[in-house]
Amino acid sequence: MGKLSADMAVNAHRPADAGAPLSTSVDPVFGGFGWQLSALPGEVITGRVSVEFPEPAAVPPESNVYVHVWVSPGSVDPVLGTYLLNVDPRFPRLSEPKVPGLQPGFTQVPEFPTAPNRSLLNFDMRVPLDVEPSVYLGNMCLLRLSPFSVGDVLGRASFAFRVRSPGEPPDLAS
Repeated sequence: MGKLSADMAVNAHRPADAGAPLSTSVDPVFGGFGWQLSALPGEVITGRVSVEFPEPAAVPPESNVYVHVWVSPGSVDPVLGTYLLNVDPRFPRLSEPKVPGLQPGFTQVPEFPTAPNRSLLNFDMRVPLDVEPSVYLGNMCLLRLSPFSVGDVLGRASFAFRVRSPGEPPDLAS
């Protein structure tokens, strides 16, 4: 995903983590992501999400594929319906990219080159002024919408970040 700042944590799929589904599926999957480790209330937490397309030529012009991001401890919930409803209403819910959905080779971060089978999204989530200093848990869901039926959840991922107290130094990745 390129060089990220020292205050970001990065997670990426390794071939051993992905297993067989990558070799047999044409569906896009999360390739990796990075999020800032901390921010003060009122500041912005920036995240970058990579989506891999195993067969880029199979993606239609209107992919209807989006990444949805929100804050809650929902990542531990194995039930998809309650996982998606578990939301901390103080934080925004964000979805990218613009309609008609994600395409292979698309990037919102031009300083990071992307490959023809990968896309890179940028998320800027403002930390509300009224949240307490603590660790908060973020969730990401890779969704494919279907105009006339139930869509698909293609992937789930989670990340953690800290809302700092005034005067507390930023966390730096080791």
